[in-house]
Amino acid sequence: MQQIGGRLWLSISDSSLCKNEIKPQSHYNHGYSESLGRKSHIDDYSTWDIVKATQYGIYERCRELVEAGYDVRQPDKENVTLLHWAAINNRIDLVKYYISKGAIVDQLGGDLNSTPLHWATRQGHLSMVVQLMKYGADPSLIDGEGCSCIHLAAQFGHTSIVAYLIAKGQDVDMMDQNGMTPLMWAAYRTHSVDPTRLLLTFNVSVNLGDKYHKNTALHWAVLAGNTTVISLLLEAGANVDAQNIKVKYLAAPVDRLGGQFLGVSWPSSGRDAQLDPKTTSGFTWEINSQRELLVHRRGPSDGGLSHFSSLHEWFV
Repeated sequence: MQQIGGRLWLSISDSSLCKNEIKPQSHYNHGYSESLGRKSHIDDYSTWDIVKATQYGIYERCRELVEAGYDVRQPDKENVTLLHWAAINNRIDLVKYYISKGAIVDQLGGDLNSTPLHWATRQGHLSMVVQLMKYGADPSLIDGEGCSCIHLAAQFGHTSIVAYLIAKGQDVDMMDQNGMTPLMWAAYRTHSVDPTRLLLTFNVSVNLGDKYHKNTALHWAVLAGNTTVISLLLEAGANVDAQNIKVKYLAAPVDRLGGQFLGVSWPSSGRDAQLDPKTTSGFTWEINSQRELLVHRRGPSDGGLSHFSSLHEWFV
């Protein structure tokens, strides 16, 4: 993952200017941080440049600089516009002001060539997403990684934004440039019930395969060790016999995962281990002594254990 810009800031409320925890961070939360030091009082912002004033939401300083001639369309040295900075920090009043002064709603900027709407979506700012779309922001535009807003919301676990975008007409099965659907991204990146559960209520195509690997959402969930989503997908009827392009490696070991897979510990003694199965109302799944993931369907017509082919992605 790349960084959108060197100074991407998490939301900082106006009142927090008097507090001690103010830190800029990488937009992707990869650990970059720079302490601003303790603040015993609100800084004198009369000398702040417009980018910093925008990040902190100092409306009067921003208006002063714009009225003095600053072009709101002008990007900074990182090719990021004021609208991007306002969007990522949820500065709705500044977004309204900058747009009234000619800011381009869908301006691309930053390392990932993203719109302000992409930035707001990644950060999980539903109110900002709503505001930008009221001004005509297009959620179907793709960023430099090939993702539209619904894919970003799904992979970052922003369920309310996923729901809003669907309500506004975004296709639940929309593929990004890599052929990944929102469900696939949720299965791969979000280890919680939602947004997968939400997407399933909108009748997503559970068994679609992505463009390059032919992985279904279930393949991606298994690859990520996402036990929560595995159970949800199986309950929704995901095909346990779906085959990806690496189907010839059906007996691949999982040693490369360091003995840990799907929350089940594989002892070094291996083959005689007794593993507690994961259960739901309709099936049981477990890893057997051959290190294969098996699904057992319960019921009067029970046919026994069947190989769970989603296990065998990229493990050789």
